[in-house]
Amino acid sequence: MNEPLNCIMLIDDDEDDNFFHRIVVEESGLAKSIKISETAVEALEWFQSAGNLPPELLFLDLNLPKMNGWEFVEELEKLNLSQRPVIIMLTTSYSPFDKQKAAQFKINGFETKPLDKEKLNAVIKNFF
Repeated sequence: MNEPLNCIMLIDDDEDDNFFHRIVVEESGLAKSIKISETAVEALEWFQSAGNLPPELLFLDLNLPKMNGWEFVEELEKLNLSQRPVIIMLTTSYSPFDKQKAAQFKINGFETKPLDKEKLNAVIKNFF
């Protein structure tokens, strides 16, 4: 990848995870900007706002308050975005059921927390 992505979005309700994951993305130099949403509802509102270009890459926690990761993906699909972001489920779940469900939801990848340099580089290499 020659050019950094315009935006990577992190959707996670854990402030510590967001802090750490932001540092990983910033230090990688792989994104011009980073958007953090602590709820899926907040992220959907951001996607619906005029003038916000969808991020090319989205790291999504599974267990979120009010709306979980699965519900978020269902709602995101209803927006009929011109370009769907690459969605990587980033969770503490090791459940084979969750991995299978991710494939049904057309989630591009399934990673366990924390996000680190190697995982980020592998996602970029595989999808961009």
